[in-house]
Amino acid sequence: MTGLVAALALAPAAVLLWPRLPPFHEDEILPLVPLIPVLKQPEAYGAAFLANHHIRVLGFPVALVSYVIEGPLKALCYTIALPLTRAAYRPEHLIGAYRASNLFWTWGLFAMIVAVCRRLSGWRAALLCLALLVPDHSLVYLGVTDIGRPNSLTLSLLLLLVTCRHVDRPRWRTAVPVALVVFVGTWTRLDFVWFVAAAVGGCLAADLAFRRVATLPVVAGATVGLGLLVPIVPQYFAHGAEGHRIPLADVDLLWRHLSGLLLLADPWGTYHRQFDVGPHLLDPPYVAYRWAYLTLCLLVLAGLGTLALRRRRPANLVLAAFPALVLAAVVETEQAYEVHHIVNVKPALYVAASVLAAELARARRARAPVLATWAGLALGALWVDARAFTDLATAAPPRGLYWGVTWNMSDAWQAAARSPAKVVFGADFGVWVPGALSSPPDQRWESSAIRDEAALDREMTDRSLVGFVFLAGGPNTWLLTTDRYPVVERRRFDAHPGDPWALVVLAGRPPAPAEATPGSGRLGGPPEDPHLSNSAVIEDGRAVQAHERRREARSVALIGSRPDLIVRTGSRRNTPSLWRDRRPAGAASSPRSAWSSAGGVHDKVSTRRGDGSASPWRGALLYSSRLHEGHHSRRRLWNSTLSAHPGDQQAARADLQQADGVLPALYPDAGGDPRDPRHHDAR
Repeated sequence: MTGLVAALALAPAAVLLWPRLPPFHEDEILPLVPLIPVLKQPEAYGAAFLANHHIRVLGFPVALVSYVIEGPLKALCYTIALPLTRAAYRPEHLIGAYRASNLFWTWGLFAMIVAVCRRLSGWRAALLCLALLVPDHSLVYLGVTDIGRPNSLTLSLLLLLVTCRHVDRPRWRTAVPVALVVFVGTWTRLDFVWFVAAAVGGCLAADLAFRRVATLPVVAGATVGLGLLVPIVPQYFAHGAEGHRIPLADVDLLWRHLSGLLLLADPWGTYHRQFDVGPHLLDPPYVAYRWAYLTLCLLVLAGLGTLALRRRRPANLVLAAFPALVLAAVVETEQAYEVHHIVNVKPALYVAASVLAAELARARRARAPVLATWAGLALGALWVDARAFTDLATAAPPRGLYWGVTWNMSDAWQAAARSPAKVVFGADFGVWVPGALSSPPDQRWESSAIRDEAALDREMTDRSLVGFVFLAGGPNTWLLTTDRYPVVERRRFDAHPGDPWALVVLAGRPPAPAEATPGSGRLGGPPEDPHLSNSAVIEDGRAVQAHERRREARSVALIGSRPDLIVRTGSRRNTPSLWRDRRPAGAASSPRSAWSSAGGVHDKVSTRRGDGSASPWRGALLYSSRLHEGHHSRRRLWNSTLSAHPGDQQAARADLQQADGVLPALYPDAGGDPRDPRHHDAR
């Protein structure tokens, strides 16, 4: 019954959202990186995959993480089903098949929400929760695209349920399920420790309130679960230790951080990864939703906590504290800046609010006002959800080095996967993982920027046909004009809105000695580290960002001087035609820097729509927390010379700016390039 109710709750938003799903984002499919050796021949694994943390079992590389802070457990499920799903790993099927498979995981999340409500307060709570759950298309979007990692959210609710049942009836055997959930959940995602801390904190609050000691089994189970991870993924603990915390005494900074995160909590800001949300981000309905979201967290903590004390039910106290403690952990973590961080609060908040309303409605006198208040809350949420869904119809795709995720990009990596090239380089973010998964078994994919002709010479050495997929208009654009090697295929994809992408396939030949001057490419500039790649270490994000802007300006200048060398081939046709850039001067020279990948929520808020026209921003900017280095919980981080840790970087603190009618602190993050070739965000 619970599963059927969850399916009915998921269906409306899924059906309406499916035709409007945004372009494929590489972050969606990062959990399937461990599938690469299953789908590829050994010589086609690629250095980018082999640099990932793995062990050899009978000579076969078994990945222990999909990227640096996320485990391979989802990939294991897909590996088991591979004999039945192998046909899905083709360029034309990968996007639809993967997103369709995520409907199952999203259904699991919805089923767990309904089940926890029913277990803690009966079907009344479950039905009240459905009033918030059914219209929430943003939660469905985060599940279907896997950007919200529904598996982790499902496990967090399971931990909450086990903990609540334990505090009502303390037993030492609870340590076993707690250890299992903590082990699987934390291996699935490192930030699961937020939920572990919230569960332990809720148990401690119940012990203090009811003057007893029942937390020890939960602590013991959590300790065992985390301890089992030490020999498997020791880097988790290293990254956790390197994380920066905002001091609790710094109330002003905590409030600014919370204000920035709340911009991603409403049904419109949730889509910022794949749509330009700037024009409507500060509209009154979304601002009101953010205030209501924060208010509901506080009301649940106070109301359900008071009810628990009056009725002597410890489980309600744990449930009241859980979403508030998760929110506190997210806000206190300086590296928490993204939608997949703030969404961790929503499922538990839905459950706690529904249980509170159901418990209050048990009293006859309170039933009518409680249900009326809940109906008003649900109708308000429905209105905001409907408004966000309407705005999606006219939303432009984002632009820029890291945010240029468009259907043009999907066309580019699909074309590369079908090309005759035996090695393909994803020179810009977004193409490496889907290309590697959908290409033939003998085609090797790498993730590396090609900065100049010296880098090109290194990659072309002893190779016959090499493909390069990159953002047309980014720092690798000069590849469109190179005549250093025979051009087998040169295509530009711009049939869809958003940034264009390009594919170039070159035939290798040994360069003449005079041509191959190490460290000095066609575009000039100082010699560069031969090992600097898509995943190279960033010691100073600001310096890298300035370097990219200079490189890009030179690329655009070169392109402008030789437009006749650019050949365009749309994604739906194969007839080449000469193309000249007719955009206004300078339009391509500075791709828009959007939501930041370092430290805060934005790097710089755009003032342009997808068509280049000005958008009605009211000056609200998000924040940069402070100069810091630390991992980013949705980065593709590799540990090698070709693919090193990209998360360590420094972000320059930006001036705080305020906007009328918004949460009081919305600020810009001036951290490293939001899509530097060494930045790979996930999650």
